[in-house]
Amino acid sequence: MQAHPPPSPPPPLAMLVPRFSLQQTPNTVIVTIKLPYIRVGDAEVSADGRDFVFYCRPYLLKLQFPHALKNNEDEESHCRAVYDANLVSGAGLPSPCTGR
Repeated sequence: MQAHPPPSPPPPLAMLVPRFSLQQTPNTVIVTIKLPYIRVGDAEVSADGRDFVFYCRPYLLKLQFPHALKNNEDEESHCRAVYDANLVSGAGLPSPCTGR
């Protein structure tokens, strides 16, 4: 009897990069992500240091900014995410270069 090799593991799920754009106001970096058909409850947004990550299966967006994003304790400088089913999803991040 001939030994058969073990079955290969299934291929990893392909992650898609969503369409996105960046804007900056004097106090905020705005990441706009075009995803009209997602389950908002499954979305995860993270901003830590220079890194921004958006994940909602099968979409993954990882951005690294040249400077660390501000993360002060006051409410005005925290990351905020907004979802509009008719338009886009967006996240406002405190700008590291206030006033520029």
